[in-house]
Amino acid sequence: MRRLLLSIVMATPLLAQSSAEVNAGIQFNFASPGARSLARGGAFIADASDATAAYANPAGLVNLPASELSLELRASKFIHSYTDRGHAFGPPSNEGTDTITGLQRGTSENRVDNVAFASVVVPFRNFAIAAYRHELANFSVSARTQGAFFDLQIPGEEVRANLRHYPAISSMRLRVTGLGLAAGVRITSRLSAGIGVRRHDSEIDSRTERYRPDGFYGPPDYHALDNVQTQRGRGSSLGINAGVLFDVTRRLSIGGSYRQGFSFPVTVTYTDQQPRPAKTAHFNVPSFYGAGVSIRPKRDWSIALDVNRINYSALTRDFVLLFEEEPRYFVPDGTEIRCGSEVMLTRDRFPRLPYPIALSIGAWRDPDHSVRVDDPTDSQSVLFRRATDDYHVSFGIGMLFDTRAQVHAAVDRSSRQTVVSISAMARF
Repeated sequence: MRRLLLSIVMATPLLAQSSAEVNAGIQFNFASPGARSLARGGAFIADASDATAAYANPAGLVNLPASELSLELRASKFIHSYTDRGHAFGPPSNEGTDTITGLQRGTSENRVDNVAFASVVVPFRNFAIAAYRHELANFSVSARTQGAFFDLQIPGEEVRANLRHYPAISSMRLRVTGLGLAAGVRITSRLSAGIGVRRHDSEIDSRTERYRPDGFYGPPDYHALDNVQTQRGRGSSLGINAGVLFDVTRRLSIGGSYRQGFSFPVTVTYTDQQPRPAKTAHFNVPSFYGAGVSIRPKRDWSIALDVNRINYSALTRDFVLLFEEEPRYFVPDGTEIRCGSEVMLTRDRFPRLPYPIALSIGAWRDPDHSVRVDDPTDSQSVLFRRATDDYHVSFGIGMLFDTRAQVHAAVDRSSRQTVVSISAMARF
């Protein structure tokens, strides 16, 4: 009778398997653009002093002494972690492949190269204007799972049933590119403000294929396709960003930055043995709120700290549920803490240097923003699991060619992501 129950469960789509688990760990790029900022851990709100201020804090545009062009190239490696195998909510049966106590994670690596930022700024006497292109997200992920086992209490039954998630092969590509105009104005000798408007062109494409194993306790059979779930969306949205910058003293500045969230339509399909209508919802990109402080103990040394609040909870608003009785999916809002320091080695102190050199170091905490379910005993909690915060360290070097050009290179490293950035600036 128990084996019959298991066969029926495997032949019927489980209600809790309707959501695409590839959504669990989407990454965005909320840091200030540019290799110089990246090297300082992304702490740049109160020290925005180059063309990247158009996005980071448009109030800082008034600090540019001349017209400026800026370009940033990035190479990113994402390490995606997902539930691969094991047995949750009870001991394994020790039959076939069901021999592992607890859940085991698998990992995959995906690489993306892109033009992350480009801008042009034209300053005037007490204000400046800028046009820019910025990529908020350029994310790729893939996974290949073997199908985790789990115990589940069946309503009306005294025993807990041994069930299994389908083995799956999944992939996702998310890209969000923004074109914007920004302006900064000097209100007083110490206070400036800025505002900008952006058009985001967004697209997402994901596919999750679920397969039947070779027998309930057997290995995955990646030729026995059971169902396919896709997400496809493309759209354009408008949003604003704004900032303020205040020089408290000659050595101390504070600033604030805001970037409005937005959404675009996504069509979700689920195909198995019976036809199912497609559903449409919206993919929501979070809003950003940041505050920063910059201290300059010496003329050639600066220390910066940013605290950013991101409403990741928007990610699960209008979440598509293809079946009834699914759990509630949620993501808590998160707080990023970024700090960094830059030291300028000038030729008056180091005569052997051909050009002034900037050395930077930074660190920051990326709060866990993985999608999870509110019921830790639900079968979907096997796939949508809480992760740990991700801690980054960064460093970089820059070279200043007189006052007309700069080149910076930086590396940002964590357990889940590595970013290499090169940016160049020219003034005219």
